[in-house]
Order: sequence, then structure tokens, then C-alpha cells
Amino acid sequence: MKKTVLLTALLFSITQSINAQCNDAVPLPYVENFDTSLPPDLPDCTYSYRQTFVGSEWDCAIAPNSSFTGNVGRYSTYSDVGWGMTCDFILRPVQLAAGSTYNVSYKYANEDNQPAIDILRVSLSSANAEIQIPLESHESISGAAPVNHSVEFTITSTATYYLRFSLETSGNQGILYLDDIKIEETGITGIPDPALAGIIYYPNPVKDRLTITNTTGSENLELYSITGQLLYAQPSSENATLIDFQNFPAGIYLLKTGLKNSNKTISIIKE
Repeated sequence: MKKTVLLTALLFSITQSINAQCNDAVPLPYVENFDTSLPPDLPDCTYSYRQTFVGSEWDCAIAPNSSFTGNVGRYSTYSDVGWGMTCDFILRPVQLAAGSTYNVSYKYANEDNQPAIDILRVSLSSANAEIQIPLESHESISGAAPVNHSVEFTITSTATYYLRFSLETSGNQGILYLDDIKIEETGITGIPDPALAGIIYYPNPVKDRLTITNTTGSENLELYSITGQLLYAQPSSENATLIDFQNFPAGIYLLKTGLKNSNKTISIIKE
């Protein structure tokens, strides 16, 4: 039986609220592959939100190479000059129920022979932006080969949520391509990833030590804090791997495992 993870919603006060063009939640599974739009326009009811006064905007483009098909989402960093440019791509709203387990999957790439893009953050926000759920942080994005990624999580608060991809760049770092975004409820429509089916981890939540057994042939294991700090990194092994959590504060941690161009993030809760 596939294990799932309880991802506790992080609640905090912020001044920004999400103003969606379309407020009706779309049914799951929700797939956004950008093929319904005419470049450079983004698909209906999705939009680009620039958090800084200057910088580029997300748009839609024809697939840059044969690794992508149809259209893709695109963010060009060439007009960004300086440090700390941030722009969000925000999808249509979805209704997520407390206690249900969901999976978000997508693929992304940069251009060849370009400096690495600083970071791409993936998160969920409630309609009033009072609930923020960090899902993933991809740092130093380089190379034109697409990376396929998925995140599985369980929420605690029933609400309407928006999935957002926040790109941070200091400029002239290439073009970020994004495609095949999918949100689904794994208990109903989820399809197990056979390449990662042999990852066993327990206990979760964890107090002292997390045990991980790998029979998939995946290349590595990495543990990150929710802010993106690397806490543990070792080549993956078929034998049991123990990660000591005793000195870590309570909270959510991200365990990354997988092959070079196909990886998965599992949320681990430290009590």
C-alpha cells in the first residue's frame, strides 16, 4: 500500500490576496498543458503575477524542442536585471478536501549553455491567501533536458486552492519552460509511479530516526528543510538508511528521491 504524508497547512497573515480571473473551482484531475491557448497568451483563467516592480511576465510559447509537445509555459529572464526578480504563474482554482491525498506533477527545463536559474518554488494558496502550503523548491535550474517531478501531500483544511509556480531570478539566466501540470486525488485517479514504488519510509510523523528502504535503483536521497536548506544527502542504497531527526525542530521536511530526470518529493513531519 502506498504511504501518504500529512502536510499541515502553514497559517500566517499576509497582505496579498489572490485575485483570480475565474473563481469557479475546476474538477480534478486538472491538467494544464498550455495547448488550449494561442501564444503568447496564457490559458484562460490562469495568469502571471509579478511580485517585483520590474521584470518579465509568464507567457505561452511553442515547445522549444522535441522533449516538449505542443505549447509550454515560459518565463524569459533576459529582461530581468538585478537581484530578486520574482514572478508567479497561478493556475485555476481547485477544491481540496481535508484528509484527502493529492498529487501535483509537472516538468520543467532551462536552455542549454545558460547560467542556472536561481529558484522555482511550487506552493498552494487558499483563495484568501491565509493558508500557504509550500510543496517544493527547485534551485539552480540548468540544462534543456526536462525534469519530471511530482509531490504527494495531504491537507488538513478544506478550501479552494490555487497552485502557483514562483520563479526567482537575478536576470540573464536563460528561459524557464514549464509543461504537463497535473493535480489529481491519488485515492481516486492517482497512478503509482513504478520507478519509485520501492521507496519505503517510516515512521511518519517521526520523533527520533527516519528509516528509508530503497529497492527502486534511484540514485540519491536528500533531505531539505521547508525553506530549502539541505540537511542530508547520500547516495541511495538497497539497505536501510537511517536519518537522525533528534536535533531537528518540529515541522515539515522534504525528502527527495529519484533518478536524474524523474524524481519525487515526500513530506516528512517531525513531531
